[in-house]
Amino acid sequence: MLSFDVRKRLDKFSLDMRLELDGVGITAVFGPSGAGKTTLARLLAGLAAPDEGHIEFDGEIFFDGRLGIDLPPERRGVGYMFQEHRLFPHMSVYQNLNFGSFAGGRRLNIDLRELAEFFGIAGLLKRSPASLSGGESQRAALARAILSATSFIVMDEPLSSLDERRRWDLVAYIAEIPRRFHVPVLYITHSREEVMRLADRAFTVEAGRITGYGRPEEILPTVVA
Repeated sequence: MLSFDVRKRLDKFSLDMRLELDGVGITAVFGPSGAGKTTLARLLAGLAAPDEGHIEFDGEIFFDGRLGIDLPPERRGVGYMFQEHRLFPHMSVYQNLNFGSFAGGRRLNIDLRELAEFFGIAGLLKRSPASLSGGESQRAALARAILSATSFIVMDEPLSSLDERRRWDLVAYIAEIPRRFHVPVLYITHSREEVMRLADRAFTVEAGRITGYGRPEEILPTVVA
């Protein structure tokens, strides 16, 4: 169970969101650019701090403004996949994946080579990130996020830099994550089609507020992004 009730002000933008999620499957965060989707994800992962509020996952408090609790990212166990991949350029693919499995002192709980086989990158482990194609880089980044996740994974528009064919190839991998690796996914996007293909549930975001929550087919026809 992921629950949050957070507020954050950034210049002229104000975020005020609260929700409880059951913590299984894929939950999409859907809305237009500038709606606050990435800001919310950064707050949940510990990459930024709310001005006030509360964040909790499976009974563990990640943030509580009143109690003065603010766990650092490495203690939250959130696997974060950025739009830009962000593989470490000075490390091999293997070293990037291995880094994810030990971030914050957590021990490896998924076999790295088995994961590499699943994502079709087992033959690339000795290569540098600069030598990878866009699709290979995304799959390596996704594998690293899974290895670093002991609570949940955040994917921040992971398909935005891919061409159409590679985009839908990666969708097939993402869809398998909750079932195969037993980790829930928070999937950020402004693509209606991605939500309909991937998400078990979704919440819509506009101007820093949550405007709807439910099954994608129930809430998406009523919004425009």
